[in-house]
Amino acid sequence: SETTTGIAVRVLDSLGQPAEGALVHLRPDGWSPDTAHPQLDPYPTALAGPDGLARFVSVPAGWWRAEAVHGVRAATGL
Repeated sequence: SETTTGIAVRVLDSLGQPAEGALVHLRPDGWSPDTAHPQLDPYPTALAGPDGLARFVSVPAGWWRAEAVHGVRAATGL
């Protein structure tokens, strides 16, 4: 069976404060957005809580990269 682990990522804003609500994507090391298809992205995503922590449970063991997005509003009705 494959080994799994938990990962926690703390996201801070430009002032060093917790970035509550930041969207954090966990990607395997070596992942490239050039080859990814957004609708088929199987990797975990989590929201940072009030303390800036985004938690991932049962992640396959290995090297991972976290990418966070904060303060961006999605445009609708365009």
